[in-house]
Amino acid sequence: DLDSSGRMLLSHRALNEISLIDWNTGNFIWHLGGKLNQFDWQGDPKMKGQHDARFLPGGKFSAFDNGNRLHDARSLILDLDTLQMKATITQQFQTPGLKSDAMGSFQPMSDGSGLIDFGRVFPANQPIITYFDSDSTKIWDIYSLDSCGSYRASAANFPFELHRPKLTCEEVNGDVILGVEGVHSQYEWTTGDNSATIVVQAPGTYQVFVPRGIGMMGTIPFEISSLSNACLALDRQEASLGRPPVKKRIGYFDLLGRPVFQPQPWQVVVERYNDGSTRKVIFQ
Repeated sequence: DLDSSGRMLLSHRALNEISLIDWNTGNFIWHLGGKLNQFDWQGDPKMKGQHDARFLPGGKFSAFDNGNRLHDARSLILDLDTLQMKATITQQFQTPGLKSDAMGSFQPMSDGSGLIDFGRVFPANQPIITYFDSDSTKIWDIYSLDSCGSYRASAANFPFELHRPKLTCEEVNGDVILGVEGVHSQYEWTTGDNSATIVVQAPGTYQVFVPRGIGMMGTIPFEISSLSNACLALDRQEASLGRPPVKKRIGYFDLLGRPVFQPQPWQVVVERYNDGSTRKVIFQ
């Protein structure tokens, strides 16, 4: 990794060392770890087979420490005192029992969270990629069903909008019913349900995945704080994303405008939507 001052941060995996080098002269400025280590680690286990050394703001550095099966793999954020020659670990994250002997990366985020690719992991049933928040609480893992390794993972904002499926929301007889626009061959809700619609029983965050291409794509996670305002909250979320409100059914009405809660076979009713549109429906 190069900084604006012409210095290069280089990870030597086979030497268990991170070096700071003057890119213009080729001279070493310092050695951290390995046989030429110049820093006091103050009791912390030294790096083994590390990868992905990066400059961070404030004079700090990050790296992924594989551990080479000698200790658990971990992410590291290091603060180096080059006057006292002390290396202080200011943040680390590790999954207990997870070892890594090759590959891997660590991407710290500006909010203190981080994304780890554990490289080639042992045992093979461990997660290969983990995202954790600023207090080192694990948010999610990614597991691989047919391998036990990944070289590097990166988080980035897409320079384009994903055409995600959109949630729908209806309030029927006091129930909040979530669905998704369109008809799909499969539904995977984060609640564990597999139906086209679900009845929301309690406040929480809801999302559904449907087939898209060779995989599946999820709706924007929708947080419901109150069941009485759920559908209105969905309209506001869509508006905040620059989207028109989701079209949803208000209810069924007879030809005189009276609500119909249980349509009968061959009954003709009018289906009304929140955008003012209607359609005639005959139940069979």
